[in-house]
This record gives sequence, C-alpha cells and structure tokens, in this order.
Amino acid sequence: RKSGIPISPILTHEVLNIAFESKVPLNIGGRKLELQKRLGESGWVVHDPDQKKDYAMMFAQPEEAQRLTNLHKLKPDGFAETAFYDAALSLRAVPYFSSGQQIRFYDFLDEHHSLSEWLNVTIQIAESVTVMHKHRYVHGDLRAPHAMIQRPEEGPVRTLLLNAGAYAWESELTPQADIYGLTNMLYYAFTKQRPSSTDPYHPIHTIPFELEKIIRKGLEKSLDGSTYHSMDDLLGDLKSFHKNYLIDQHEDKNEAAWAMYEFQSHLQFFRKLSWNDGTGKFDIEFSQGTVLIPADIEFLLKKQESGSQKWGVILLAVQVLSAH
Repeated sequence: RKSGIPISPILTHEVLNIAFESKVPLNIGGRKLELQKRLGESGWVVHDPDQKKDYAMMFAQPEEAQRLTNLHKLKPDGFAETAFYDAALSLRAVPYFSSGQQIRFYDFLDEHHSLSEWLNVTIQIAESVTVMHKHRYVHGDLRAPHAMIQRPEEGPVRTLLLNAGAYAWESELTPQADIYGLTNMLYYAFTKQRPSSTDPYHPIHTIPFELEKIIRKGLEKSLDGSTYHSMDDLLGDLKSFHKNYLIDQHEDKNEAAWAMYEFQSHLQFFRKLSWNDGTGKFDIEFSQGTVLIPADIEFLLKKQESGSQKWGVILLAVQVLSAH
C-alpha cells in the first residue's frame, strides 16, 4: 500500500475473507473498519466504530468509481453516493442502512411483489439509465443490475444503482442492449424465467396485455416487427401504463390480471388443477398434499357478471397443465 502500486483484487478479496473470519478490523480508505457480513460474492457490509455508520463496500476500478461519482451528481436519487474510495485496494463504499430497510436487488428480483412495485422499480432504473445514455454511457448489465432496494417507512421503494455496468465493454454496446436488458429483467420478474433468445417468444398471460406488449417490444419480438429505439421511448410507455393502471386498478380487468399473477406465485408446488362443478371453483393440489384456493381467485369466480375473468383463469390453468 505504501508503494502506491494497486493491489490485486484477488489478493484483497482473500485478505478481506481472513479479516472477516478472524474479526480483525482493517484500515480501508483511511478508516478503521469492522467487516460485518458478506454481500454476495464480492461485497461486504462494514462498520465504522468512530463514525458509528455502516457502509456497503465493493470492488470498483478507478475509472468506474469516478464515473459513479459523476453519475450521482447528475442523479442523486438513482446512483448510490460514494462515501469513500480506496484507490490502492479498488474498494468503493456507499451508505448502508439497517436490515429490513435495504436489500440487494438480486434478492428483490427473486421475490414476488405487487405489479405497481415492480413498475416503480423498473421506471426508477430506466430513469437512471436514461441519464447514462445522455452522457454516452451504456450500462449493459440490466438483466440483474447491481443495485440496492431501499424501503423507507413511508413512500415507495427507492432503487440505487451501485455500479456503472459493463463499462469495460462500452465501445461494443449500444443503448439497445439496455432496452433489452431492462425488459428481460421485467419478463423474469413476472415469470421467474428468462426469455429465450432463440426460441419463439412465449407470452406472459398473467399480466395486463398492455404491459405484456411493452415487454415484448423491448425484447425485439413485437408482433408488428417494431422495437424501441431509445430508453426514453420505453420509459414513456412504462410511465403511461403505470399511470393508467393506478387509475384503473380497481377495474375488473386489472383485478383479474393481478389475481392470476398472485396465483402463479403458488405454482412452484403445483401438482394438479381441476374445475369442481359442485363448488363452482378450482380444486388445486400441491406437493405438500394441501388444497389451496387463493382468495382473489375465489372472489373473481363468484362474480357472475364477469365471465371473461373466469375464462382468463381457466386459460392459465390450461397453460399450467400443458407445461406439466
């Protein structure tokens, strides 16, 4: 460190592992830090006992660290602020909040959330990446971006990008890569599967058609052959849909679509589904041997005037049965 020569990240990672296991504090960025826990494979939560603050710390080359500092100045609510940076160790630290208020985006992505919450997060990421594009930066890694989700006590979730993406390959990427990556992420959010890049596009039947059309267009598989030419265009459609969805969220069509999405979240333990004429509802068997009818599905099936909703659920059942 005294020589000023950058230290290999591989060596730094090993030292951090040893310090974590032995509970030995380290001098990083001019601070004496205690390693609290790991964040994935190459991140750490560290505690500064002098400042009484916690930080999320991860590797970042000097060029990327400078880029992130610049991006935070341009959009403070979209890119995490650099608390300190150790150039010799290539370690960048950002403020970290207590457990329950902040989670990794990787963990958030594998959970089930409301349609509105997914749209909030996606729109926030799109807004941040739009700023990058305006300054000739391309993220290139939006299928599962390195980010933090903050959950304040009041108000919507906040999404902070922690890296500048695949900056080393920026000359080989175009904004189209980010459009594809973001809609790929959204497809996974609702299906927990990645869209195929070679096979025919598989529609998502569990979300409103207008949103499914946006995702399909972003994946360059639109029925009419059209695609998005800028992140601004994609962002505009997402915002327009979200606004209309919030206005109409109590209408039958949105209630039905969301109920089917909630129903899908139970399907990892699915065994058999059949219509029961006697009770007028579905009998659903799961691998645990229980029978579960989600309340929203029951509510929809009881609405005599909404036959189209019943057929929507039946179409989902056919899709599930054909997949098994």
